[in-house]
Amino acid sequence: MTIHKVLTNYPNPETELLLGHVLKQSKEFLYLHPEQKLTKLQESKLKKLLAEFKNGKPIAYLLRYKYFYGLKFKVNEHTLIPRPESEWLVDKALALTKDTKSPKIVDIGTGSGCLAISIGKFSTNKPKIFASDISNKALAIAKHNAKQHKVKIKFKVQDLLSKDKNKFDLIIANLPYVPQKDYQKFLSNLKHEPKSALVDPGQDFQLYETLFTQIPNCLNRNGLVLLEIDPSMKKLIRYWFKKNMPRAKLSFARDIHKLTRYCQLILG
Repeated sequence: MTIHKVLTNYPNPETELLLGHVLKQSKEFLYLHPEQKLTKLQESKLKKLLAEFKNGKPIAYLLRYKYFYGLKFKVNEHTLIPRPESEWLVDKALALTKDTKSPKIVDIGTGSGCLAISIGKFSTNKPKIFASDISNKALAIAKHNAKQHKVKIKFKVQDLLSKDKNKFDLIIANLPYVPQKDYQKFLSNLKHEPKSALVDPGQDFQLYETLFTQIPNCLNRNGLVLLEIDPSMKKLIRYWFKKNMPRAKLSFARDIHKLTRYCQLILG
């Protein structure tokens, strides 16, 4: 089977990506060499990947990478696939800490490390970055990505901020927030990603509620908190905020779909 025949038989952008992945060639190469034949092994690999994609496996897991904030990140079934909407957190983190000398930053539930690494890669003020996760397997991927992008990060296995003795200038987190009751509704889109990285383990966003009780002990004066949230959390966050940090400044921001997706807190 030739490159041309593959692209003709399976005319979609994903075929280009998967074929390039199998051949270890660029998209441009595919169209410059349409008559090149695939080996039997390459045909077999491609057919398997196309079948998995047809059955709903995300293209990022098939390719084993995903671009985020212009950087290429290794991903697998132990890490959440980075989403474009999470780039807002990096934008805000860079903007709000740019005038702080060597800010101390922690990324909670780091997964692939995309937030912490992107911040470290594009910061100009030499931040001290920490990143944590409860999954050793996810941290192995994050460490690999940090090494690839030459960003120095201190990684550790940790549940939120429990037993953390550090004081941070910025706490950033994109914790599991899909409600248990909604998981089945979105199962066809989410079933291949680690459930523990997506779904709130309790009721009423238990992880975020716990985090709000821990933040006051781990945040410097005038420190910042940036969170990605479910739109339905807004009322609860206001409640947790008033209960745990009544003097702080709280604000929300919307995503491109006009949904409340982000929370920003400044501890005065």
